[in-house]
Formats: sequence, C-alpha cells, structure tokens
Amino acid sequence: MNKEIASQPDATKFRSIATIILVLICIAVFLKYTEHLSAKAGVIARDRVLSDIKYSLAMMLYDYTIKGKTEELQSFDDGNPFVVLAIYRGLPGNYRGAKAEFPENPEPGWYFDLSLKQVVYINNKSEFEKFYIKFLYEDVDQNGRFDRQLDVLKGLVIKKAS
Repeated sequence: MNKEIASQPDATKFRSIATIILVLICIAVFLKYTEHLSAKAGVIARDRVLSDIKYSLAMMLYDYTIKGKTEELQSFDDGNPFVVLAIYRGLPGNYRGAKAEFPENPEPGWYFDLSLKQVVYINNKSEFEKFYIKFLYEDVDQNGRFDRQLDVLKGLVIKKAS
C-alpha cells in the first residue's frame, strides 16, 4: 500500500485548489497595498502644491517688501493663491480654475471657490479640503488696515479652513 500524499485520490484537485487560494490571497494583499500607496501619493501631491503655494506667497512677500509695496499685500487676503503660484512656480496640472458654483460631481483637483474665497482640493474619493490665504500683521494703531510705518508685518500664509 502506497502512503504518499501525491498518490492519494483527489491530490491533484487539492493542490489546484490550494494554489488558487494562495494566488487569491496574494492578489488581495497586493490590491490593499496599492490602495494604501495610492492614498499616500495623493497626500504627497496635495502637500507639494501647498508647499509651492507657501513658497510663492513668501516670494511675493519678499518682492513687495523690497519694492516698498507692503500695503498692497492686504489685497491678497482671502485671495486666489493660484494667481501668485502661476507667477512664481507655475500652476499644478490638476488646477481646474476659479468657480462660483461647483458641479454635482466635480473632477478631482484644485479649485478656487469665488463665493467662499477659499482654495478647494478634491481628492480621488471626492473628499473636500478647504484652505484660505490670510495676511498677518500686528495692527498697532488698531485702525483695521495695514500701515507700513506703524504696523508689524508678519506674513501671508495659507491656512486650512474648518
């Protein structure tokens, strides 16, 4: 009597089923891993654009300060940072423009909401993130506007909206 596993009835069928199960498990693990990498790549791309916006705002602040035009910086408060980004770095490939109204299913990418005066980022899962530009200064004379001779300039920043 032969006791080897290979000689048992249905051994080939068992090996085929076991192989198929192992292949399916490998495919499931691979798909989960690629989904995770895809999500990370989206976050890295978003952070890159935000970093480029911050750089562009800093360069504009530098340019305007050197030229003595710091009062004009206040006009960028709640403004479209993609205008500044286009000048200093270039627009991202997924910039979709400034919109007053959004379609029901907007394309993933970057938008500027004209009504809220906010930057809107929509990822591949149709999740929204909103940001805005803020002109920061210490209003020494408490008059509600920036005065170059009196007030202390702190910068232009992009902040996440709540």
